[in-house]
Amino acid sequence: MVQLKIYGREDSSFGYLQQMIQRFAQKANLGVHIEVYNDVREIAMKNPEGIPFIEIDGQETIQLKTGQTASELYSEVRRKLLNIAGYGTLQNIVVPIDFSPASINALQYALDLYHGKEAVIHVIHCFQELVNDVNGVPYMDQYQIDNLNNRMEELIARYANDSRNEGLVIHGEVIIGSPLANIQRVAKEHDNTVMFMGSSGTTGVYKILIGSMTRAMLKKAVKPLFIIPPDEKYMPWHAVAWTVDRYKDDRKVFGSLKDIISEFNPTLHLLHAKTNDSDDFEFEILNDVHESFAQNLVKPHLLVGKNVAESIESYVSSHDIQLLVMSHYERGLFDSLFHHSVSKEVASHLEKPMLIINPKGCKCPDGDLCPGCHEKKEKKEMNMED
Repeated sequence: MVQLKIYGREDSSFGYLQQMIQRFAQKANLGVHIEVYNDVREIAMKNPEGIPFIEIDGQETIQLKTGQTASELYSEVRRKLLNIAGYGTLQNIVVPIDFSPASINALQYALDLYHGKEAVIHVIHCFQELVNDVNGVPYMDQYQIDNLNNRMEELIARYANDSRNEGLVIHGEVIIGSPLANIQRVAKEHDNTVMFMGSSGTTGVYKILIGSMTRAMLKKAVKPLFIIPPDEKYMPWHAVAWTVDRYKDDRKVFGSLKDIISEFNPTLHLLHAKTNDSDDFEFEILNDVHESFAQNLVKPHLLVGKNVAESIESYVSSHDIQLLVMSHYERGLFDSLFHHSVSKEVASHLEKPMLIINPKGCKCPDGDLCPGCHEKKEKKEMNMED
């Protein structure tokens, strides 16, 4: 439990600060105990340079600086609280950037999507250490690292001070080491996490699927991952397309998907693409979907064509879809998109945001009632005992 004391006169700034901190702590489900002090003598004993001022756990002090608004002070308090108390139930958004226009656009898309919400934005840049040509020993270019840190600080300051981002806590970090490993590590550090990445910018949203590092990350990612085209601006999702294939995995994915899109109450297009018209497919997921979405908003479609990627691309482009959702099935449709001929065909066409959800990162809707999950739990417990 974090002990937080607020000192100040009972004026509008003090009232605003107290109300916002209490609301934030409650909404984020943070363990924070708040005490309020208005007595002039108690305030004078602290000899503050400015009021209101906040004391955290009897040690760290945050106070109103000259020229600083109560809103800016509140943002500073939120960042400190989250660093100390953890992130509670807040939504966590991880945005890896390389400072390119495409990656900055993905960051802006995330900020616009979560506008008006309480969420934490983790902006990270991974810098791979260099290797000395002479002896093969890794070394770090300190000048380049300092430059990257300065660029990150300037970027975060620009977004954190933007009034449109009020309610969002924005962090920035330059990390030395493997981009793939560190992006995965940051994403796994907190529950309730989604990720955003920008596509490369030259051949459409699928271009990012072709790079070896991104392909590896997509296969290993257990958190929902948005891929944003370079010129795509956020707009509310009135129509969402979701490719379905395997009911057991689709049920897991749907739990995460509905948490992300339900507030928009979109029309949900369920797509199953196949190459043979004689292949039977039943939309078993319909019963699950109808429990959360009105039947008139759910539209199942069987797509038949020589190329599944082209079928999906054609449907999305012709039905004004704002978001394409794909489940990452091992040895399934998603993996087929990495085949050279398929990825080459679709790379230069589709310009829609994508959301990739890996069933492995989703909670089973049946919990302990699921025989498969129960069996995995028993095996894990047995291995721990051994």
